[in-house]
Amino acid sequence: MPKVKSKPSKKLIDLVNEYGSDISSTDNTVLFCKGCGKSINHEKKYFVYQHLQKAKHKSATKKMKTEKKYTKQHIPSESSLRKNYIDNNFNNVMDRTRRSILWEDLLPMWSSVHWKPINQPSKEYLLTSEVLEKSNSSTIAQLFTSSLACCIVARRHKI
Repeated sequence: MPKVKSKPSKKLIDLVNEYGSDISSTDNTVLFCKGCGKSINHEKKYFVYQHLQKAKHKSATKKMKTEKKYTKQHIPSESSLRKNYIDNNFNNVMDRTRRSILWEDLLPMWSSVHWKPINQPSKEYLLTSEVLEKSNSSTIAQLFTSSLACCIVARRHKI
């Protein structure tokens, strides 16, 4: 009587049960290593055994067990963090920065025409309004110097 070939999903479930569900998982089509975050060739049992003996797999499972022990929570892998979380967080911060108003306030100082007291509010003037892709010290300094240069050229320096 000929051998009956088992279904691939049954074979995958048997491999997960044999090596432990904390190390591997399956979706009935692919055998997935939780520690490494990679799919494992499951055609032959030797391929799975060979993957489990690699130094990279051993260090990844050791790291995963240590993280679970001390944090008691699932920590996503670096690649899934890069793919799923960093772009969203970066875009949220950039949107929040773009929505905020960037303004600069100069203390009133001596003028050649008259004295502006410090304890009274001064009249506000909008020098410039620009959208900045990056908001760091050099871009703000360039914006400030260009707006002051425009004021001096337009002879508004006695405001």
